Amino acid sequence: MRLAALVVGMCAAAFAQVQVDESQAAGMLRYVDPQANASLRCETTPVAPVLGFSLRFQTGYQVRVPLSQFHGAGHRISVLMRVTPEVSDGQPVYLLRSYGLPEIPDTEYVAELAGSFLVGQGSYHSASIVLDDGNRVCRADWRIEVNPGRNEQSRLFMPPYTVSSIDADWSREPALDTGAKLNRITIFLHAAPLIPGTSKLLASDVVTAVDSLVALLEEIPARSVRLVVFNLDQERELYRNDGFTAHDLEQLTRVIDGVQLATVDYRVLQQPQRQAEMLRALIYREINEADRSDAVIFLGPDGPRGAREASGATDAIAPGQRFFFLQYQSTAPWFAEGRVASKLGLSEDPRPSYPCQTGPCGTITPTQTAPQPSTTVPQLRMSDPGAIAFAIRKLKGRVLVVRTPADFAKAVDQIGRPGR
Repeated sequence: MRLAALVVGMCAAAFAQVQVDESQAAGMLRYVDPQANASLRCETTPVAPVLGFSLRFQTGYQVRVPLSQFHGAGHRISVLMRVTPEVSDGQPVYLLRSYGLPEIPDTEYVAELAGSFLVGQGSYHSASIVLDDGNRVCRADWRIEVNPGRNEQSRLFMPPYTVSSIDADWSREPALDTGAKLNRITIFLHAAPLIPGTSKLLASDVVTAVDSLVALLEEIPARSVRLVVFNLDQERELYRNDGFTAHDLEQLTRVIDGVQLATVDYRVLQQPQRQAEMLRALIYREINEADRSDAVIFLGPDGPRGAREASGATDAIAPGQRFFFLQYQSTAPWFAEGRVASKLGLSEDPRPSYPCQTGPCGTITPTQTAPQPSTTVPQLRMSDPGAIAFAIRKLKGRVLVVRTPADFAKAVDQIGRPGR
């Protein structure tokens, strides 16, 4: 059996990193020449651990692979991680992520692969092997140190010297919180880039959105959750689930990762009033639901500045219904090369990059060049509130600014649990 068949069997249509046992990892490596240390050209950049929006410490890697090493269709790249706690009884944990490549023409593009996982307090040895369907490999290893600060100690949800995949904690059977004080909450997730001017969601944007949602539901439990995902630039509701549970996380991640803003008509971006009207429609539907939520929480970056919502939306708010906006503001990804642990001797690569974030890469055409800057939208005054902040303030709700995971933790505390 070739390695490609084994990988496909373990990670068919894989969109996320999965934890595998030692026998599965050994089965993959059986087809790899142990002496082949650099038969596949790649550059691995480890990312230092940081308290993530999941309120757990998150670390990982970024890999750049020149696509000139591939040609034609059907190729696949996989990253197998072995993370070993540096304690006497530490057992290695194996993590696998697989990426399908599109048909590759002659190109100077470089695929950018990213993966992350969770770790508890302590030190670890990490080793990665990047391998393709032709059994070529590229290896790297580094050390991970997790030393939480004093203010982070209370946020350590994972025991020391433990490793898990991002979704491991959410894969358990979800159960209703019978002790929850809230009967229902509604979360409106704005699936938009965290960095203004970005033409598509970054891998870190997807991770931030999903991690934030899960941590929010853990910290503010309710008997029932309504989740609505929308994008104001596209003026679209992308996803709605009146009974959201942990079983729906995979589908949610695919929806968010599929948002491509580069295709938005620039004329839409120049009409913020239309986006405000779309937001008003979402809020109006929510406050008129038969099963109204006790708390309504907007999560994500704000909409266009200068938008003004039509009047009358506050009249139908039920007594006791609370509105919040966790407004994400960012100038750089929180989980990115800015937190690199070791550059491993890497140098700047002038070739254009092509991201393979959480699933199969898109199409690369022979004439494709580096991405062009997005169309410039007329600037408004920085003092003008965005569409979401304006709407929440009009509803007499609270706007809580989030720039870092620590800000997120504080915002969740301010929302709080009724009766706490």
